[in-house]
Amino acid sequence: MAINSEFLSKIDHECVGIIWATSDSLNPKLTHYNEIDYLLNGPIERESRNHPQGPHLFSSMSFGHPFIVGHLVFGMKDFNQKIEDLLRIMSGITVQSPKVFILTDDKTSLMEIEKLASKFPTLTLHHL
Repeated sequence: MAINSEFLSKIDHECVGIIWATSDSLNPKLTHYNEIDYLLNGPIERESRNHPQGPHLFSSMSFGHPFIVGHLVFGMKDFNQKIEDLLRIMSGITVQSPKVFILTDDKTSLMEIEKLASKFPTLTLHHL
């Protein structure tokens, strides 16, 4: 299992979560699968076997505060509502300058996520 340390170095004390939107179900071939599994201490493998379609909500602790990862598949029912729900959860995590990373390769979804995030002005979005 190769881990991308450059990816991991971006997850700092201000990061409250990752929104991970993919065109494929949860599986080990997804970009940064190993890094996210590492950040969460390993629950992704079990979920990818038992419930690959999702949506998935993972929670862990990072730098003394909750750390949330939401995995969604493009085109799933209520995709935008699920993104908004994730952003709402993440906006409730108290850190000085909360950051949320968006991990997607779909430009249309990225723009939609950014639009939904405008409802949560305390969050700063970063595209990975």
